[in-house]
Amino acid sequence: MNTPVNLITGCLLLFVYSCQSPPLSEHTVKTTAQPRGSYVAEINEQTATLHDTASYTLTEWNGSNVTTPYGGLFRLRIPDRAQIILSAATRVSFPKLSGKMDQLTLKGEIFLTTTTPLQVNTGAASIAVPANTSVNIKAYEEDGAVEISPYNRNVAVTWNNQSGNITAGQHGVLKNSLLQQRHANRELIEGWRDGRFTEADPGELLREIARWYNVQLLINGPIPAMQLEGAMPRTAELTSLVKILQANSIPIHFDTTRQAIIVSQSMPVQADSSGQ
Repeated sequence: MNTPVNLITGCLLLFVYSCQSPPLSEHTVKTTAQPRGSYVAEINEQTATLHDTASYTLTEWNGSNVTTPYGGLFRLRIPDRAQIILSAATRVSFPKLSGKMDQLTLKGEIFLTTTTPLQVNTGAASIAVPANTSVNIKAYEEDGAVEISPYNRNVAVTWNNQSGNITAGQHGVLKNSLLQQRHANRELIEGWRDGRFTEADPGELLREIARWYNVQLLINGPIPAMQLEGAMPRTAELTSLVKILQANSIPIHFDTTRQAIIVSQSMPVQADSSGQ
């Protein structure tokens, strides 16, 4: 295990150790114009802004669309139905459907607390969330997986004519038509809501950093197979996070001209030459 690197005294320790993980292929995350940390969303083509811990009340939910930008976070309240926290680059839609169960389509990540039964559709899977349930659902298309973490009640999942149940307290990952479960580490799952980067997989961490800091992510070829431990604050400067990843042998560089994080084995691992 490498020696811990202290980026901000008393705030950040990052540990790295080897593990087996698949290589990452070339990948791009596009940008938008909103600054990181903004409480802004587009609701039915209208901009809505929140302050601090406030929530936006969505009274006309049927047929509505809510989208957060890169670097954004948004809290949504639907009276008598649900409360939803939306992560960066997330879109939720409420189709005009009739029936016993409300439906929601998701691209991105949400923490959902519902008082009525709710069907969440991600395209890759359909999740039946019972009434009075809290669940974290992550379904970014670029991740190639759907992650489901119910807190207090079991949820049912269907995909490709298959079905399964995820037990409360477990973390389910649906990838390549295979649903796997393990004990949920809530500290990791809740990091995005608490202002921390807690992703253990370096590829997942880099995608999350790109979404939060509103930059492109360019991955060309594999990166070192490793596992990360610890947490990094989302209030840190991007260049500081890049330097700590460089110090742990991740071949990463921040190109200030292109506003892009570049990962490539062909470049030397060194401090950012921009000095920013």
